[in-house]
Amino acid sequence: WSNDQWAKKMKSSGADVQRALTKSGKRYQNTSWDLVDLAKNNSKALEDLKEEELPEDFRGLSKDEMAKKIKERSTKREEIQKQINRLNQERALYVAEQKAKLKESNMDDTLDSAMIKTIQKQIKLNGYKVKQ
Repeated sequence: WSNDQWAKKMKSSGADVQRALTKSGKRYQNTSWDLVDLAKNNSKALEDLKEEELPEDFRGLSKDEMAKKIKERSTKREEIQKQINRLNQERALYVAEQKAKLKESNMDDTLDSAMIKTIQKQIKLNGYKVKQ
């Protein structure tokens, strides 16, 4: 299974959201199979590729046509990454608001809050400080 397939299967756990966030981050790169990443990191990448190594829709294109197509895809990817990050900020705000509501109603006894409290307790017992 690929990481993407696993994330889809574990959708209810939020794994799919975390996978999308990981892939939208600036540090995420796959130069071994992603032509956009490869071209971004190696300006001579197109010169070194053989025709059969290219995606179907790039075969038969001139180097200039390929560079243009890669630039278009890179721009589209950046737009999608910005959208994912914006939506994640909205999601984080929503989750924080919901947690605050639960806390106000004394219903914040959830698994994640119990785990956080336990971990914080263990951290303190081992002589570390927890920033609130």
